[in-house]
Amino acid sequence: MRKLLILVMVPMLFTLSCNQSGFGIFYSIESEEPLVNRDLADTVTVPAIAKAEGAYGAFYVIAAGDVYLLDAADTADQWTKIAPPETGMLSSSLAVYDHAANDQLYAVYYGLVDGTFRSTLYRYDFAASDPEWVEVDDALLLGEKVVGVVAAGSGADCRLFVTVQDGSPSYNLVTYNGLSFATDTATEVTGVTRIFTDAAYDGAEYWLTNKSVLLSGTPGAWTMDAAITGDITGLFYTDVYADAAVYAATAGGSVWKNTGTWVVDTTDLGTLTDFALVSRDATDIIGLGSESGYYETSTGSGFAAPDPDVTLSTNANYANLTLKSSVVLTFYADTNLLFAGTAGMGLWKNVDGAWSIE
Repeated sequence: MRKLLILVMVPMLFTLSCNQSGFGIFYSIESEEPLVNRDLADTVTVPAIAKAEGAYGAFYVIAAGDVYLLDAADTADQWTKIAPPETGMLSSSLAVYDHAANDQLYAVYYGLVDGTFRSTLYRYDFAASDPEWVEVDDALLLGEKVVGVVAAGSGADCRLFVTVQDGSPSYNLVTYNGLSFATDTATEVTGVTRIFTDAAYDGAEYWLTNKSVLLSGTPGAWTMDAAITGDITGLFYTDVYADAAVYAATAGGSVWKNTGTWVVDTTDLGTLTDFALVSRDATDIIGLGSESGYYETSTGSGFAAPDPDVTLSTNANYANLTLKSSVVLTFYADTNLLFAGTAGMGLWKNVDGAWSIE
């Protein structure tokens, strides 16, 4: 789902959601501020995209530090800005927890509040008469410097992985299982020096990375996997091909694939970022963001530049779009929609293969 780079202003991660399918939203929010039109600025940076299901469902993005939502029932509608929990606070990461009928949206916000710097995990209270961000009041997080949140899995298997800073630089992991938060005391996740930036779930175990370390297992029982060399920038799992596989992308331009053991699948692609799975004309295609547009595969192996015959984009103009030369920070796929968030080149939407900028 989910994943995620570091903001210059403060080291925090960007995230994706647990789930990947439909929803609708039919309510007004007084604390939200409509844009003049549905367009986000063409030069905005969008490091995170997520989606919530249920009665309050919508697409959510971080754009220039603010969180916006888009009604999933009408994706031609305008994006709406959600007011931050405190004036001047900005968001660095968001994640959706797959919670029964109605998902829960979480975000890390940071900034000066009454002269004191705060970096805090909030949950969006959809059900309130005046929906707003509410600080997560768990004792493990209150008063702590929360610097990132990422999610993996769905339903009862969904987990939030929350990074808490306890030194400089030293971070600990707190997990949420839908009922309670718990500090993960495994040595592999205690006192690490980088923020956890992405996660995946393969139906049996979770995969978690802070770029320099790759872990597999379950909260409290992790195994460190040293097979992959280089910083890990994205994790992804799919079982749509003959062999179910976990994928890992690296900053060095390599794609690794695990169907039982890790092997190098593709090399020399430049800095890579995030994965997404889209179906086009009954063909499953994995897209992979990069420092210059994206790569794709329709077989589960051998990522390459978009194929004019089998591609995420059915229109030939991708070759002439600024998206092709943009740094694609994050993808989010949902039925016939694919969103791509870029670094300073806006948010792009692909509907049935046709790209347009939001």
